[in-house]
Amino acid sequence: MPSSFVQDLSGNVGIGITNPAAILNVATSNDECLRFTDTATTNANDIRAYQQYYASNNTSRAGYLGFTTTNTFDIATTTASGKIRFLAGNNAQAMLIAANGNVGVGTASPSYPLEISNSGTVPIAYERTGTSAKKWGFHIDLSLIHI
Repeated sequence: MPSSFVQDLSGNVGIGITNPAAILNVATSNDECLRFTDTATTNANDIRAYQQYYASNNTSRAGYLGFTTTNTFDIATTTASGKIRFLAGNNAQAMLIAANGNVGVGTASPSYPLEISNSGTVPIAYERTGTSAKKWGFHIDLSLIHI
């Protein structure tokens, strides 16, 4: 049976892998690869477990991800100009939350609280499903608004 923990000559640590390719390389054939457990509680509503990202001085936190308070999952950047990006296929930016709180879909620099950019004719659509199914689209053509 192979060892479940390996430290190679360069200092890389492998768990479940014999040739770690990074400082920490965790590998498994199961769905769950990494688990954070808050041992201070048995109630899922009270979990506080999260990852933090620091500069090398270990005092400048750049951001964090996880449950930092009751029933709240945070994704945060703590730098003044920090942004949060959501990437889709081929690492293309799908959505961005700018440092000022503006949200951009299809744009990397939103100028409004919600800015949607699309090269198609209907950038916003609403669909109601069920027995009275309907679909509405909203777009602006020159100076006319179409619904």
